Amino acid sequence: MVTRKSRLLGVTLSVFGAVSGMFFGLGQSPGIPRLPLQAPVVDGKNPPKVPEKTVGITATLDRVQVSPGEKVHLTEVISQTKMVTVHSPSHRVYLIGEYNTTHNCIIPLDPQNYRFRLAKKDFKDLPQNVQALNPLGWPFNIYTPRTQGYEFEFTPLHLGLFQITAEWGVETHVLESQPVILMVLPPETENGKAKVKPEWLIKDE
Repeated sequence: MVTRKSRLLGVTLSVFGAVSGMFFGLGQSPGIPRLPLQAPVVDGKNPPKVPEKTVGITATLDRVQVSPGEKVHLTEVISQTKMVTVHSPSHRVYLIGEYNTTHNCIIPLDPQNYRFRLAKKDFKDLPQNVQALNPLGWPFNIYTPRTQGYEFEFTPLHLGLFQITAEWGVETHVLESQPVILMVLPPETENGKAKVKPEWLIKDE
């Protein structure tokens, strides 16, 4: 026989069970395993991966035409608002025009015939794949109210038309610049003729 007292006890236990379920369901007691956290969702999808390369460096040459042995300054800067650690400053070089000794001029190459070059072979003191041993990376040597970055002084070794792209290996990817173009021509003698030394010519490799 169910008494009034037993009915009240049953109601009390039911309410306690419901409250306990809400409490432990929200807080998850230590005995209940936690589900792994899911990646944040953007528009119903997982966030996209960071691209391997992005363009964000502004590169500038102080001279666009020089002769072998003359100094060139290349500046590479980003906004002061960007916080990056550069672990590997580098430069990608393509020969896009060959010097023709018969006509003493540079003949442009078709884009499909551009030739990749090692920076150190055509330019003295232009870094390529230099790794920083310091975990803080390579310190910048240019600071302005709006920009920060590097200035490199290098010397062309060969004649030709070169396309140079700065590449910074940062924390998660590679930051690139827009390409800059440098034309390297021989100096002229007093009678207006080109003075070409054999070591200035790029030999077939």
